[in-house]
Amino acid sequence: MRINIYIGNQSEKFPNDDVVYLNYIFSKRNIDVITSIELEPDSINIIFDDFCDYERSKKIIDFKRDNPKTVIIIVSSEHIIEKYFARTFNFFSGGIRDAAVISLLNIFYRISIKHFSYPTLRDLAVAIVYSPILMIDYMMNIIKFTTLKKIGFYYKRPRSFGYNLKRYIGFEKMANYADSILMMGVTDPNYIAEYSKNYKRLNLTKGTAVIGTFFPEIDVDDIKKNIFINKKLFIEVTGTVTPYRFNKMQEINDDISNLNLQNSFSYCKDFPKGGEHEISAVVSKEGIIRGAYSLHPPQSVTWRYASPTRIYRALCIDYNMPILTKNFNQHPIEDVCFIYDDKEQLFQFRDYYFNIEKFLPILESRIDKYMVIAEEHNDKFIENLSALLLSKN
Repeated sequence: MRINIYIGNQSEKFPNDDVVYLNYIFSKRNIDVITSIELEPDSINIIFDDFCDYERSKKIIDFKRDNPKTVIIIVSSEHIIEKYFARTFNFFSGGIRDAAVISLLNIFYRISIKHFSYPTLRDLAVAIVYSPILMIDYMMNIIKFTTLKKIGFYYKRPRSFGYNLKRYIGFEKMANYADSILMMGVTDPNYIAEYSKNYKRLNLTKGTAVIGTFFPEIDVDDIKKNIFINKKLFIEVTGTVTPYRFNKMQEINDDISNLNLQNSFSYCKDFPKGGEHEISAVVSKEGIIRGAYSLHPPQSVTWRYASPTRIYRALCIDYNMPILTKNFNQHPIEDVCFIYDDKEQLFQFRDYYFNIEKFLPILESRIDKYMVIAEEHNDKFIENLSALLLSKN
């Protein structure tokens, strides 16, 4: 069995963390694996979902038509959400007006983007039902713009929804050319049930099944060797600092001040921008200082999903200890992290930083428990992959 992790459909900004740990899973089991920008007829081709570009998607379609027995697996890395009859990726927050805009964009993209499937009767019906809301909202925004010179909802929201919607429609189209779908590792039965329900609602022309899930595997010896190395004692936040995340950072900074720890435990910083908020000092690219700990709060109070890839990156690539503000119990890697629910924990974090020999056995025990689950799931996924390959020959 030979694996080709295909990245020819991805943009230059594609984060390769998922590729790194998927590559590690196969290499660890002595399975021949490569990462390539070309599809291979004699390999199992694994493709991460991003099918917005016509030429890149057409290349995959033409390849599958020319090589019908070659196995193609698409990795589903986003959340399929249906709300108010609107379907897209990552539609976590928003109301009927948002759904109305998505329904209109859905028709526009499906007609205007060459390789997307045309709208169904359901798509057209939803857009027609929402058309009065769109017209009223459009007129209200015209009035707002002419009187207050402010661009309102109608002009700002399409841009924020557009990318995820195009990703969703592209995934729906390309799933028809896949032999199976691979999910990013989750064990929460409620999430799996919701995903399966929404997946079955896709406009598929064939029954492409979900082959399973995969979990990032952690090299505990590597972590023990590198954790906290060249790190300063503060908590960093990566990714978009939303208002909710900003408030969580401020709460921790207030706790640091109230406990009079600021002389040894620096305030939170957002990485890599640093100066985006007054909450942190500007971080130069030449001498980036990283935190010994990283904070991973949800994007909002209504956010429903864990971020296992961010946790993996923090621990295995950035070599800092991830801290959560909430355990969603959706992924076993969450149990490797610390949970910040009491300001007194700051004393413990400081103690671990200055007494790493006390910290390492605790971390190793958590990783060992996680790896039992991860290896079991990954072995099952590879077993299913082998069975799929045999069925094609």
